[in-house]
Amino acid sequence: MLGSAFPIIPTLSLGDSGDPGGPRLTWPNGYRYRIRHVITKEIHQQPSNAQGWVKLRITNAVLKSVANLGHVTNDALWPDIRVEMGSGLPLKYELESWVATTGALVVYVLLGNFSATSDYTVLLYYGKPGITADEADPIACWDGFAQSVKMSTGVDMSGNGRHFTLTGVTAGTLFNGAAGDLG
Repeated sequence: MLGSAFPIIPTLSLGDSGDPGGPRLTWPNGYRYRIRHVITKEIHQQPSNAQGWVKLRITNAVLKSVANLGHVTNDALWPDIRVEMGSGLPLKYELESWVATTGALVVYVLLGNFSATSDYTVLLYYGKPGITADEADPIACWDGFAQSVKMSTGVDMSGNGRHFTLTGVTAGTLFNGAAGDLG
């Protein structure tokens, strides 16, 4: 759990979907690559029709920017990353961080319609040149919750406008240390 507000479900990464050196066709959504994550029923332990969040924390060389010999194409304002269900339906997610030089990615994904008797598949797509807008939707990801604060900025991601003012926060104090005072 992150705090005690909602469950964070661990995932199992099944790796890149193709040969990094060969020619690549695109998936129906226009992306060239994907990583498949399976959340087994033994891991998620959610009742049928439940809703929860998955925190995908991945470091993979294929998720580096093209300039750093990876496959993520657009790294000017946002990476070309998309998250879908195994059935192909887009999922609501918030991109917390992405490091172009290492391929380190942290994404919160809102999942729904769990089945107590089935595994859940999440597909992470990347490598789509020419996208013109970020596909992440943090407000929809946290919709319905009183507050979800991004600790690095103090911004309430739920869309309710309950932002914090950060005091005494520096790059060295965020994460793995004191985050400063929130007021």
